[in-house]
Amino acid sequence: MLQRRLEMDGLVQTLTNLAYAMALTGQSPHARLLAEEGERLAQRSGQEYMLALTLNVRALVELYDGHHRTALSYTDRALEVAARLPTPRAQGLVHLTRAKAHRYIWDSLTEAERQRDSARFDDMLTEANQAATMLRTSPPDRVDALLERGCVYREMARVRHQQGRTNEEKDLADRCRKDLERATILAGAIGLAGQQALAWTNLGWLLYYVGETEAVADALRQARQLLPEEYLFPAKGGMPPMADDEQIGEATLPYWSTLGKGEMLKAYLALDQAAATQDKQGHESALRTAVKHISLSLAYDELVADKYFDLTRAEEGLHKRTLHDNLSIRLLHKCAKQAAEEQGLKQPTRYQDLIGRMFGPPDLWA
Repeated sequence: MLQRRLEMDGLVQTLTNLAYAMALTGQSPHARLLAEEGERLAQRSGQEYMLALTLNVRALVELYDGHHRTALSYTDRALEVAARLPTPRAQGLVHLTRAKAHRYIWDSLTEAERQRDSARFDDMLTEANQAATMLRTSPPDRVDALLERGCVYREMARVRHQQGRTNEEKDLADRCRKDLERATILAGAIGLAGQQALAWTNLGWLLYYVGETEAVADALRQARQLLPEEYLFPAKGGMPPMADDEQIGEATLPYWSTLGKGEMLKAYLALDQAAATQDKQGHESALRTAVKHISLSLAYDELVADKYFDLTRAEEGLHKRTLHDNLSIRLLHKCAKQAAEEQGLKQPTRYQDLIGRMFGPPDLWA
């Protein structure tokens, strides 16, 4: 009987871990099926701890598939189970998922919707605080909680910056820095280089959002130094060595996700420069730089999976930015082709494909 129980415990954990891994790489239908099977087995065997974790992963499947409100409904169920457990870790992980869900919902709202839903800031911060408190005795989870709360403070500082509420912006930015710095130190102490790099990259985005753009380059440099050279696109073209068919199965995929975020930040800085430049030659030069970084960013993301949440969010952001800046589609196509040739990327690149899907093929704009 004991042997059978141990086998059941191991099966539920395996299904839950596989569901999470597949959710991260955009394989939502399969991830959903695995999580549902894990939930059924956990309920049947009375494993409340694993049931709470499986329901939380089920929520993460919906979260990474873009169904943020559905994710919250699964976390409600997960919290009911986790509240009966003697240790706080399961509750902390669920609160972490809830914080992300509220933040992603906020990110998807229009300005008018944000005005009507301003209380969501309080919700996301409450959840992030709960996660940071309940996960304080589990170092790897604590890193994730600090990273998430740092992102919450970053978004709040970003809004206050846009509103011109300087004192509140400074306070929130300071809180963000402290959480990201703590995450960096703790991640370094326990050997989580990828989380360290992500913290530095998130700090770079904070600096961008609050107008401290001169400090962004150093934050991104710190992030890049932490990641192995074999994950980088070579300067002279070609694919990262770790993307080789014989090695990619052993790759740490979040490294590429973080590199993608860093390249996109560089792209946004270059787009700002292009928008601020009245000289035609200077504008085109800045746009070429931006498109190079966009192409690399999406290429890094595509190494993780050809369809997953971070990649979808990045493309949605680019669509909005292209319309906001009223960029020349003809010039974007031209620059994207040049970037692909210079970097030695296989064409059409993900960015070339994105421009075509959004605005039509190059010959339409010739």
